[in-house]
Amino acid sequence: MMKRLTLVLLLLVSAMALAVIPAMAQTADEPVVRAVLFWSDTCPHCHYVIEEVLPPLQEQYGDQLDIVLVELNNQESADRFYAAGAAYGLPQNRMGVPFMIVGEHALMGSSQIPDELPGLIEKYLAEGGVDIPAVKGLEGLAKPIVEDLPQTPVPTGSPKVRFVGIGSTKVRLFGKPKAPRMVRVFGKPPSAY
Repeated sequence: MMKRLTLVLLLLVSAMALAVIPAMAQTADEPVVRAVLFWSDTCPHCHYVIEEVLPPLQEQYGDQLDIVLVELNNQESADRFYAAGAAYGLPQNRMGVPFMIVGEHALMGSSQIPDELPGLIEKYLAEGGVDIPAVKGLEGLAKPIVEDLPQTPVPTGSPKVRFVGIGSTKVRLFGKPKAPRMVRVFGKPPSAY
């Protein structure tokens, strides 16, 4: 009799655990790696990273990879660029594009970014994700500004990439944020898209 009661209780506990575990997995947020890429429309190395390096990574990681692109096309975006570089110990004369910040790492160039970014994505996902650092030059990017503003999509050639317009400012986001994400960034999307 005692063995039957123990068996029934064990089956009941197992059934409850099987019902609870999937529900817990569905409510837990997946880790996300958020990064910033400074680029220039006249920079072929930037276009290589944007058009050849990032799309396969986005395909692989989906919503777990969120990259905000900031085009260097005015003084304000240049000030952001140099301030962000200085926050990572880089003097202005050693700065160049493409320049990416992911977590505590600053990557520069069309060799270093493709060589190191995949490993950093894996590292940060394993650690539970990473947000855009709250350092000078990246103000307003670490915590997205979500507002109930109408979105103005710009047609793209890739379903994995979307453009969001806020007035004259356009932001390109890799990934699909859960809520409409309005971020104040400077620049326009690359003409190739």
